[in-house]
Amino acid sequence: MFMLLGIATTLPGTTGCDSVEPATTSVDQAHLKVLGILYGKFLSKNRGQAPLNRKQFVEYLNSKRLSWEKLANDAEQFLTSPFDGKPLIVLYGKSYHQVNRQGTFWMAYENEGVDGSHRVINIRGDVEKMDPQQIKQLFPEQG
Repeated sequence: MFMLLGIATTLPGTTGCDSVEPATTSVDQAHLKVLGILYGKFLSKNRGQAPLNRKQFVEYLNSKRLSWEKLANDAEQFLTSPFDGKPLIVLYGKSYHQVNRQGTFWMAYENEGVDGSHRVINIRGDVEKMDPQQIKQLFPEQG
């Protein structure tokens, strides 16, 4: 996967089409995807228990640094959205009732979002955009 990320960051968008998103978008998407997958692996390793707090999750992320070191300088930056530049709202110590259509748990969402939508990440690394109302419905205790 990292070889593909290297290609995505070194090749400029040379197709001549204005609708093509910048190459960094694929790296930014990979950032959120890897974060979701690592959260899911934390759950698997801990019999379905979520990290109790940010400190515990940062310690876990630091133990898996090889999985994300090309995407961020440190765990705190890795827990920051590459899109809105704000720390992600990560679910810690929660019972999971927030699920997507495929029955997979959401683990984090963007604090501010961009252009009226927030990216929401599940434990399989899937990322969807949602508006603030959808965020309040999915995460009422956060809002």
